[in-house]
Amino acid sequence: MTTKETKILVYSSTDTNTETLVGKLNIYSNLPEIEYSTFEYSNNWLNKPNAYSLGIDLPLKKGIFKCETPDVLFRTFFVSYLTYIIDFYYEIFLVYAKKNNLLSDKEGFDENELYQWLKTAGVRDAKFGRYYDNTFSCATNLLYQNDISRCGSLRFKIKGNEQFIQDLANIKIPNIADIDRLIEILNKIKNNTETSEELELFHACVSGLNGRKPKTHVFNKAGNLCIAKLSCITDEMFSEYGVELLALNLANKFGIKTQEYSIEETKNGKNFLLIKRFDRKGSKRIPFLKLNAFVESDKVEDIPSIIKGIKDISKANFRKNANEFFKRSLFRIVITNTNAQIPNTGFLFNETQGWLISPEYDLTCGYELKRTPWDMSRIEGFYTRDTRREIKELMKSRKKYGISKSVAQLQLARLKRVLTSYKRVALDVGFAKEDLYRIKIFTKCMKYIKIK
Repeated sequence: MTTKETKILVYSSTDTNTETLVGKLNIYSNLPEIEYSTFEYSNNWLNKPNAYSLGIDLPLKKGIFKCETPDVLFRTFFVSYLTYIIDFYYEIFLVYAKKNNLLSDKEGFDENELYQWLKTAGVRDAKFGRYYDNTFSCATNLLYQNDISRCGSLRFKIKGNEQFIQDLANIKIPNIADIDRLIEILNKIKNNTETSEELELFHACVSGLNGRKPKTHVFNKAGNLCIAKLSCITDEMFSEYGVELLALNLANKFGIKTQEYSIEETKNGKNFLLIKRFDRKGSKRIPFLKLNAFVESDKVEDIPSIIKGIKDISKANFRKNANEFFKRSLFRIVITNTNAQIPNTGFLFNETQGWLISPEYDLTCGYELKRTPWDMSRIEGFYTRDTRREIKELMKSRKKYGISKSVAQLQLARLKRVLTSYKRVALDVGFAKEDLYRIKIFTKCMKYIKIK
């Protein structure tokens, strides 16, 4: 089978009048397998005063970089979109790809090759809740994500084309007033009764939004791009909406800047979270980098890798960013956060201050999803021991983050004060009193912690 070469031009485009060529990305594929990719920075980018590296595997220097890892693409081009088992967006994408020839045009894929690729990825005829691996995720999501929803300022063109890839000018992401229509389309897709137009619209709206929980892009009343988290569409999902709202409230009380959010309501009276995209300011795109593009592993105990990653992104602001990362790590540990710390840490470029850690996002508290007759005192004992151990390990590494003993003590004491009121905050955001025991926040874990 002949190896195909897809030539992609990578741009940084902060607004409609600004396009700076960052470099050239080539993907060499022999469908259904993708063999490797290469990348080379442009001279203009290398000579730019505020030029920045795109990742640990793409240092800012001349030359052609080659990637032959199982990930296929360089980390920075897929870490924002990497798909996990039972991913909501990829289920939608599969339905869309099979009913349309989205992948059979200018990128060189035909329908038979697409089917074989999906089959190799383990997707087959799966729909909502089946398993598949990352073979499908790397190049596909890069090439076919809706341009308007791409993270940060990076945008892509197929060499020889003037238009950005998937710049869907004919499909408009709707305003929040149409949220009930989007929920209706989602339910139709689940029942395989949607029209082609409905599927095309919904795919454009959910493009790039990974994770198990249903969500969609919409514009709020002020015209800002937002993410609507639609856990409200099923009766069993309040807990997932509630624990995120609880975590955001507690984080704000602890002094952690979070993503801007509001509580909205559907026509049938169910609440949902509306999250404002922090990498947008009106129509302007703000450069954004994720920490896991700059670290060797996603393990929070790999302190040297984390420190190096923060320095590589933001050398001028290292102390400020490292201090904030330490504070957030402490908070996430104590609320038994179930989302990954490193993949959910990003940096935004400020024209006057440089790279600063982004607002906290994808934050949830530990929560027992089902009511159980379990002895919660035994569960509390387990989490208290485990969480106390993690806190001790974090405190041992405080000097590497530039945290003094007195500052660490103050943060621990303040967090303890904030979390003593978590049950009251949980009631305020809508938890039933009889469900409070299911929240896995155990303040006992902060007792007897000695900071050396």
